[in-house]
Amino acid sequence: MVTVVPRFITLYYNIMKPINHPRQSAINIFVVCVITVVYLDASYCAEEIETLETVEVSETSTYEQDLTNGQPTTVLKGDNLTKKLSDTLGATLGQESGVSNASFGPGVGQPVVRGQGGPRVQILQDGLSILDASQSSGDHANAIEPMLAERIEVLKGPATLLYGGTAIGGAVNVTDNRVPMSVPTHGLTGAFSTRYSSVDNESSSVLKFDSGKDNLALHLDGFYRQNGNVSIPGYAIDQNAYMQESGGVPPSVNTYGYLGNTAGNAIGGTVGASYVDNWGYAGMSYNNRNDYYGIPPDGSSGGPQVNIFQTMNRSTWKNEIISPFELFSKLTFRLAYNAYQHVELENQVTNTTFSNNGVDSRLELEHDPIGELTGTLGFQTQNNYFNVVSAPGTLPSGAPALSPYSYIQNYALFDVEKWVHDSVTYQAGVRVEEQSISPQGEASRNFIPVSASVSALWQFEKEQNLRLAFSRSQRAPQVQELYFNGFHDATNSIEQGNANLNMETSYNLDLGYELKTDWMKTEISLFQNWFNNYIYRYNTGILANQDVYPYNQSCNPGNTNCALAPVYLYKQQNATFRGFEANVSFPLLASDHGNVDMELFGDYTRGQFLAGGNVPRMPPLRYGTQLGYKLDAFDTNIRVTRANAQNYAGDNDTTTPGYVLMNLTSQYRFTSSPGIEVLVFAKANNLLNETVRNSVSFLRVIAPQPGRGGELGIQINY
Repeated sequence: MVTVVPRFITLYYNIMKPINHPRQSAINIFVVCVITVVYLDASYCAEEIETLETVEVSETSTYEQDLTNGQPTTVLKGDNLTKKLSDTLGATLGQESGVSNASFGPGVGQPVVRGQGGPRVQILQDGLSILDASQSSGDHANAIEPMLAERIEVLKGPATLLYGGTAIGGAVNVTDNRVPMSVPTHGLTGAFSTRYSSVDNESSSVLKFDSGKDNLALHLDGFYRQNGNVSIPGYAIDQNAYMQESGGVPPSVNTYGYLGNTAGNAIGGTVGASYVDNWGYAGMSYNNRNDYYGIPPDGSSGGPQVNIFQTMNRSTWKNEIISPFELFSKLTFRLAYNAYQHVELENQVTNTTFSNNGVDSRLELEHDPIGELTGTLGFQTQNNYFNVVSAPGTLPSGAPALSPYSYIQNYALFDVEKWVHDSVTYQAGVRVEEQSISPQGEASRNFIPVSASVSALWQFEKEQNLRLAFSRSQRAPQVQELYFNGFHDATNSIEQGNANLNMETSYNLDLGYELKTDWMKTEISLFQNWFNNYIYRYNTGILANQDVYPYNQSCNPGNTNCALAPVYLYKQQNATFRGFEANVSFPLLASDHGNVDMELFGDYTRGQFLAGGNVPRMPPLRYGTQLGYKLDAFDTNIRVTRANAQNYAGDNDTTTPGYVLMNLTSQYRFTSSPGIEVLVFAKANNLLNETVRNSVSFLRVIAPQPGRGGELGIQINY
């Protein structure tokens, strides 16, 4: 075993050196990994080493790592996850403390963590980047399916040590079993779920199977979803806000009671297999998903209907080796190859195509305790090709594509160490990255981000702890921030990057308190972030002619022959963010007739530029209460959230009014026969039928959140 692992690491190093194309790297890696599994198994026999005890293979969750790191984390799993599941990741997490949903119509929902989203929140599938293009633009849906998740973890605040600069604002890790880590005890397990939603006439179904025998474990899953236009309480477009942005011109088309062009569908599936033994496991999976959704109309008369067709093919390899060699207790290797495409259709004709093909890989070594010191060393690589292609005849004369064809490379080394002294757990870590962006026809940019953190968790009583964390994080600018230059049809805006942007650096302080007793649970977090060179998408307030290049020619708002589009620039300046999250839950009544409990919650984030002004698209102050009732297998709760008006809008942005959101959730679980468990659930959303305009959404003026609606579903586990 000792002689085999170094060969594996040598192969890994040689293959992951700069490559000509990520597909070739993926093919080579998969071949090496399969060969490694054969050698690993054979080495146990050939070297006649002592037989190991049977080991249950499991991954250390990022939740456990970062709890001791003093970083607040939200975890959804089991029934709690089932209650909150929605079509998108942002909608699923949007009511969690410190998390908002940056919707772009119902087909898109990107998580915003403590006011940070897009290029600052890393979306992960089992610890690896999802490698779509959702970080580049608000109209790109996360290529991930919440209904297939077994666990969703939200890391609030910088997660750069583990995941790099694109997690400077946080990370969302979706865990599933597409690469099995163990063989099912009973040979075959699975789940089937189906649900219906009245607000958009949606039906969706999910099917999962896990099976295996001896050392072989198999996984199969699939889902399908279809919906119509979304119902809303009143007019789609806020006319006053619209006229403020359009130079005084009212919308020509404004639907009432529904949000036009929001029908869509999605389908996908995964097959996976693993070899599991005493030494660990090795496995791979293949996933395909396809999404079709519409972009709500912008209010102009005769404007094109914009729809999105998005497809992704993802291959994943995971390998874990217990006690690989002396001084190390575990080696973990993961790799994902993605082929992603996002096609923007204008009246069902291809207009612009985004593609992102790449490889993300991680090699982690968990060392044996050195006295009281434990920790993990890691090496991560990411290589991808990003491209935007416009269909012939769709660009103004002389205009380039929205973004140049770019080759992006990122290599990183990191180390996270932990030690315990009396009742205090200390943790420190450092990460050094090298990132290069090589655009066709443009000057390349190279960056070396360095991030570090120290933290302490003081368990001063059995039920109480106090945590303090300080970190310094860096993020290199991304392709869209540097090189975008043109009209983007789906966002209906002219976007102009800045090739001279520098790295942004944040200094972050997080203080938290937690109390857990039989009669009360309390969690409070206070945070302050100081950013140097914060990069943001600035609304210039200028309306320019999208059909004439260069995109600096003014357009008279009253000229119907002139195609208006707002101009956005990528700029940077120093900024600060501060806020809090608080949750308190306690029982009100316990009797033979059921238990009643109450939760009080609130969160707030305030973003300001040091030179004056507000950071755009910040969430408002939210607070509320939840009342729950549980009797045996029946569980129900009603949740009321009050969101204040967001009056701290960015330059040339519009404010959003406050609202009250009331939701009701009920579920009942029973066993229909031995080994078969059934969960029936129902939800009533937005019971007050409030018009909710989300301040973190780019489409808050033209696309409110869904109105009153009900949802029914059933889930069968066996």
